[in-house]
Amino acid sequence: MPYYYACSYPLAGGSVVEKGNWGRMCRLEGIAQNTHLLKEMIFENVRLREYPTRPSRLECVFLCQNLQSARNFMSVTRTTRWMDILYEVEVVDPNATAFETDWSLLPSDHVTMAQAEEAAHKYWNPQNVRDDVKEILVLSDIRIIRRLQ
Repeated sequence: MPYYYACSYPLAGGSVVEKGNWGRMCRLEGIAQNTHLLKEMIFENVRLREYPTRPSRLECVFLCQNLQSARNFMSVTRTTRWMDILYEVEVVDPNATAFETDWSLLPSDHVTMAQAEEAAHKYWNPQNVRDDVKEILVLSDIRIIRRLQ
């Protein structure tokens, strides 16, 4: 089954993207300028405490299950992810742990810790996720099938 993936670097068909790149990037940035890291640590803390069977955002790959959701994600995040390229991909390990949630539940950079924790609970326990905002966290590498834009 094909999925959709966005990233800022050009990749050829057959290229493999390793899981955990978002976590790698969060760990590399300086803490003082990295609000992403603080939010991710809050999300990870909530996940470990309340939803331990869900895959870690720091160790997975983020996919959209359909083209509509992927294009919607790219449109909404265009100001911060303006260099992204959209790809059709496949999961390398079809038996890997996966979790479906709503990417629109992720908080902005300007939230309190309490607001981030509330958002994390909604994210890890989503209710009635619409297809146009659905994201899949999968603990597998992915393989590029083709570039879409």
